[in-house]
Amino acid sequence: MSAPHLATVAGGGGGFDDRLAVTLTLTIGGTAHAIPGGSVKELALDLQSYGFSGSLAFVVQDDQAHGGGFTDDLVTDFLKADLIEVAVQVAPVYAAAQDADDIESISLAGLVTDKAVSEVLFRDPTDASVLVRRYRIAFADPAAVLWTQHYPCQLYTSKSMVDVINDHLGDKITVTYDFSALTEAKGLVFLHLPRDLGASFYDFVCWYLGGLGGVFAYDYANAGYLVAAAKADGDTTVQLFGDDLGETELYVPEVPRHAPVVLNSYVAGTRTEAIAQAQAATGIRSDILLRTPIAQDVDTAVTLQTQLAVIPRYEAHVRFARLPAAALAPGTLVELAAANRWSSESALTGVTWRVRGLRLRATAPGLLVHDAQQADTRYQVELAAVLEQEAEPRIERPPFRAPVYPGYVEGKVVSEQGEDGQKTYQVYTDADTSLDEYQVKVPLWSDQIVTAPLEPIFGSGNIYLPSYRDERVLLALDVHAAKIARLLEWRTGAPLSMDVQGEHILFGKADDSQTSVNHVYDGDNPVLNVKRTNKSDTALIQLKEGTLVLQVKEEGGQ
Repeated sequence: MSAPHLATVAGGGGGFDDRLAVTLTLTIGGTAHAIPGGSVKELALDLQSYGFSGSLAFVVQDDQAHGGGFTDDLVTDFLKADLIEVAVQVAPVYAAAQDADDIESISLAGLVTDKAVSEVLFRDPTDASVLVRRYRIAFADPAAVLWTQHYPCQLYTSKSMVDVINDHLGDKITVTYDFSALTEAKGLVFLHLPRDLGASFYDFVCWYLGGLGGVFAYDYANAGYLVAAAKADGDTTVQLFGDDLGETELYVPEVPRHAPVVLNSYVAGTRTEAIAQAQAATGIRSDILLRTPIAQDVDTAVTLQTQLAVIPRYEAHVRFARLPAAALAPGTLVELAAANRWSSESALTGVTWRVRGLRLRATAPGLLVHDAQQADTRYQVELAAVLEQEAEPRIERPPFRAPVYPGYVEGKVVSEQGEDGQKTYQVYTDADTSLDEYQVKVPLWSDQIVTAPLEPIFGSGNIYLPSYRDERVLLALDVHAAKIARLLEWRTGAPLSMDVQGEHILFGKADDSQTSVNHVYDGDNPVLNVKRTNKSDTALIQLKEGTLVLQVKEEGGQ
């Protein structure tokens, strides 16, 4: 769920003048560069519940070589390819000193995505001096920067989703969890995120949580992320004043007019489960098609679709007339009481709102280096917010691309029957579902073992030819399941010479314990051979032109 009207609310004028204190620090290669707040000439921040993005422009004086007092220590590090960490705080400046303790700042810690620097030339009769540089950076929250460039293809077995996500945090991302479903160990978790298919690890996390109705939120207070089963409850509620607000609009999102229906095509347990949706139009549905022998999987899908079939509540789009004293980071609960210089007849009163999005634009007019060394300066400011009701059931998610499944990898079939090297097969039975399965090891990922349904792969169900120990197979891996898509090699001894134009079937578990059935050509004459081998004892049935051979003998004998 996005907020398409947020930009509209913030645009179109309606700004105000205010003095802002901006604290800016850039850390490059472990070296911190503090930039005075008055040097920041342009600032744009877009804050959402799941993260933030922003840009800013600032000036740095460099005139010491020309008799001035300032040196630009930033430019050398800035032009390197090193990752830049940015810490920025924005707070209003009040004239009354006693108000300072009540002021809260918007605080962000992110990573720079792109950057530029302009040299401002001051010409004199003999030279052109660079006395000021104007820097520009764009930045975002760490996961939006790093995970969107992260494309792993990786297999995990007997790991929980918490384990999987934690394995990809790196040193710039922190996540806390409040979602019991993610702590359960899975038989397998497969990340299929090749770059050419477009879905990154960031997309995967958002997609996966969306499929469970979970929340991926940025914790502005602790500069980290929260993965949870539901939206976090606010600790306190901020009171807004009527003087804080300029224009307001109550917006009613589009209401879904379809009803979900869960369908299971498994022939031994077909089910159709319609889910009630009060605002659905007659005959309009959204089907979820499954093929599973496990009844609990269908029940889980029904529960999830019931959870997702929600009706949105109206929200408030607000343009501010001044910066409020409280920092309105997404997730903050706010109220607007009639007693705080607002109309008692307004639909905004009597409701507890949650900040879902915040948009700030600030531009400092005047000379290039005006107030450059001061902690604050005056800006032309536009501030807008989207407020959702505290009880809003919908969950906001960033735009994401769904990953593509299955992914195909090679494996070798596992069997613990017989002796090493024998072509035995083994049927494993799942203790929870009582379903018969293969076990297949995947050499690419340290011979981890996954399970796959014991199903006919090709041909008729009348033919029972299980895959044998170490048979090379192509696995189709989904995020939590695997199946054998096809076989990848002929069994040793099965291929025949092209000269005989034959077909061949080998049964048995070893070269000295097997039965061979082949059909070949002797010239243009067809020959059928059935040969049974048990060590040195053999039995042969051969049908060829005008001849039937029945032969039993011991190889090596007469």
